[in-house]
Amino acid sequence: MSDALVEAYGLTLEDAFANAALATTSVIVDLRTLSPSRISESVVVRGFDEKSLLYNWLEAVLIKKDAERKMFRSFHVKIHHERSGWRLDGMLSGDLMDTKRQRFKRDVKAVTYHEMEIKKGAKEYVIRFLLDL
Repeated sequence: MSDALVEAYGLTLEDAFANAALATTSVIVDLRTLSPSRISESVVVRGFDEKSLLYNWLEAVLIKKDAERKMFRSFHVKIHHERSGWRLDGMLSGDLMDTKRQRFKRDVKAVTYHEMEIKKGAKEYVIRFLLDL
């Protein structure tokens, strides 16, 4: 398998973005083996539209994994539409990577724009994106 197509849902756009990050993490590791609150930190990302904001948000989560060896399973998101574009303020909680305590599934190399969609339905937002494995 070289790609994973992911769908995330939320009653609000913020919930859908948080669930997209959680879904990305769940492709990488069994969430039950990841501590929910050993570490916490904030992240700010920007985008010129909703899709670029989603891409930059998920990329920030992956950079934390690759560069800092941190995995998160709790995401709180606030999204702001500004004159210059979009801004996401995120609070992430999780754990340091530990192969003795955590069960890893597969590595995610990158998020892609291919097949990316953000739709507002009658009752919820639906986000679809492709992860490069």
